[in-house]
Amino acid sequence: WEIYSYTQTWNILNIQAYKYPPTFFYLVYAIFMSSMIFIYIEEFKDIKNEKSIKSIKFLGSSTMWIYLWHIPAVYYFQNYTNWIYYLWKYLRVLAFAISLTIIQQAFFRQILRIKFLSDNSKKNIKAIFMW
Repeated sequence: WEIYSYTQTWNILNIQAYKYPPTFFYLVYAIFMSSMIFIYIEEFKDIKNEKSIKSIKFLGSSTMWIYLWHIPAVYYFQNYTNWIYYLWKYLRVLAFAISLTIIQQAFFRQILRIKFLSDNSKKNIKAIFMW
């Protein structure tokens, strides 16, 4: 679709216009990416490096919070920075969201050490704010 659009109009397609609500374009992308993950999942089973395993587990279990933390950063870059190239914006938003998720989890690990919290409260905090 992108290639076709570019050859017809000589402009890059604004894929953000198809994001909310999700259109056929995004559904096809999601199915394609899910299929690629399913096909190549065996490759990830062979990873032996402990840091890589921890990183994959962190990203896999924290995607909701990374997604939620990226929203204010995207808003900021859309409204207050026109001069930054898209790739730099993307990398900064990603770094911001991952960093805040790490900070959030470290904060709640400290909260869970408080002795007067009930086991039920600790379980709820873990379920909501941590992996």
